[in-house]
Amino acid sequence: MENENQKDIELNIYDANELNAILKEYISNDSCNVIFTVSDKNLEMAKEDEEFNECLLKADLLLSSSNLKNEESSECNEAGVDVEIINKIASDEEVDALSIMLLTDDSDFADIYDAKMEEVFTENEYAEYVGNYVISEDMDDDLLINEINGRIPDVLVCVCESPVQEKWIMQNKSKMGVKIILALTGEKEEFLQKKENGINFLARIFGKR
Repeated sequence: MENENQKDIELNIYDANELNAILKEYISNDSCNVIFTVSDKNLEMAKEDEEFNECLLKADLLLSSSNLKNEESSECNEAGVDVEIINKIASDEEVDALSIMLLTDDSDFADIYDAKMEEVFTENEYAEYVGNYVISEDMDDDLLINEINGRIPDVLVCVCESPVQEKWIMQNKSKMGVKIILALTGEKEEFLQKKENGINFLARIFGKR
């Protein structure tokens, strides 16, 4: 049942310049910054689940899943971070590249994602894919967090089931040494049918499209 005291969730669609500025700030600060992409289905779920609603509200940034689906290259509307921005971020942080790790609960998706990410980022000196980790239902939280921290990713991309994913992230983000947690929240079912959506989104924000 919907709680009348729940706060409304506002979603925005950001253009390239706006996302550039946000991600540069997130990479440069000392916090673990949480970004959730949210679909209409998630909004309906949040109306029935107060804890899930609170998790979404506590995120540093909520993106409409429309940002994810925008695959047309356009200077005005492409949700991307260009290579020059990534270069400046890397220079500021004195790192060779921004490392990206995938966390998912679907092994088939992980295999396809790995192959595509290797293709996308092969010649990108500003972003490095450090592989995936497939979780199971009986996974120990400490083991999982140790695995993530052992890869030393700057960006942790999560593609798991909602709302378990969001609740777990908010409960454990302080234990992870990552700069950005990007949870592709509203799109998992669609990813499993059209797996390139999320990969194209990542390619855009890390300067490959």
